[in-house]
Amino acid sequence: MVDAAAELQNAVAARNAGLPEPEHIVFRVGINLGDVALVDADVYGDGVNVAARLEQLAEPGGVVVSGTAYDHLQGKIDWSLDFAGEQQVKNISRPVRMYRLRLDGRQARRSLLELIPRWGKMTTASIAALALAVGGVWWFLLPEPLSGKPSVAVLPFDNYAIHLSSHWISRSTVPPWPIRFPTIRTRFPISSRQCSVTTPIRTLGRWARQFVRYGQPTETGHLLMTLCYAVRESFSYARRLEHGTQTPVQTLSLRSGSCRDFALLMMEAAR
Repeated sequence: MVDAAAELQNAVAARNAGLPEPEHIVFRVGINLGDVALVDADVYGDGVNVAARLEQLAEPGGVVVSGTAYDHLQGKIDWSLDFAGEQQVKNISRPVRMYRLRLDGRQARRSLLELIPRWGKMTTASIAALALAVGGVWWFLLPEPLSGKPSVAVLPFDNYAIHLSSHWISRSTVPPWPIRFPTIRTRFPISSRQCSVTTPIRTLGRWARQFVRYGQPTETGHLLMTLCYAVRESFSYARRLEHGTQTPVQTLSLRSGSCRDFALLMMEAAR
């Protein structure tokens, strides 16, 4: 894990050297060795918390290693580590020893007070890495805030049916809704291609059980597409008379029926 972190930081630094500053990407890396609990694809425990806190204390482009990991690394890596003292970190009862990795062979000179994260023009991605026998756990923090305006995105379902060769079926669940929403300054549409969130498989299964109009849920693309189109039936379009001119009014009406029930189901799944 330490070798991977060092190589990552050096590779990113080399990449940034050939780019203007606004296009730089900078990582912080924190490494710890400890016990974690895996619950529903999430990890919990002091092992995770220490790694996250060390990441916050790392220099931009630097690597910080916990005392526990340092004790197990003696004589096993080619990199030098400088002791940076003990730090009392949030949600950890005892002080944590920390060591900085020398990426260029020189000892770091900056004090801890200078390591408080500062967001400048660079896009900074923060990473906390938890060293485990089975691999690493990485956290990515994107400092660029999203717009404060409410946004709307229509996303596809995940295709978990391995034996279905038609992967395009899941993509067919993305109708062109964003362009049909009323043009309101307080909202802006997000393309599904710009999003990484998809619907959980448990939601898809519950939806199939509740909204199949005929027969039983099957693996045919036709029926899945029928389910998707059934949701669209609750959209309404009308024309409004303003100053003697008919103006199209584009609305999404969650009336009684499958569209409203589907929206409630999705909101419940999001919780």
